[in-house]
Amino acid sequence: MRTSGFLLSCGLSLAFGCSKPLDEPVDPAKAAEVLNAAFGAWKQGESYGELERRQPPIYFNEPEWESGKKLLKYELGPVTLSGRQGRCSVKLTLQDSAEKVTERTIGYQIDTTPNMVITREALGP
Repeated sequence: MRTSGFLLSCGLSLAFGCSKPLDEPVDPAKAAEVLNAAFGAWKQGESYGELERRQPPIYFNEPEWESGKKLLKYELGPVTLSGRQGRCSVKLTLQDSAEKVTERTIGYQIDTTPNMVITREALGP
């Protein structure tokens, strides 16, 4: 009986005493600022990956930019909370190397703590 009480006590200590508290939820205004910085850089013709060299860096996984498509225009929707991350739909007007222009609306998840990270909700076409 003593052994099981000791094990239970150790288990509870590990579960409650050694965990790191979660980061605060994203501030929607800060998330919108990070999105505007990323999409603004793309629209201005910065190279894919340049955002990671900024201080602080912004990590942005965007296959459309990486493939060389130009961003002609973007419209951010409202940033809402999804768990502790921000979520935003962005309407993009893109131009490919054949100068074909397309419009897409893509959802993004944004985190600002501990790093500024933007990821697409779906990486499909």
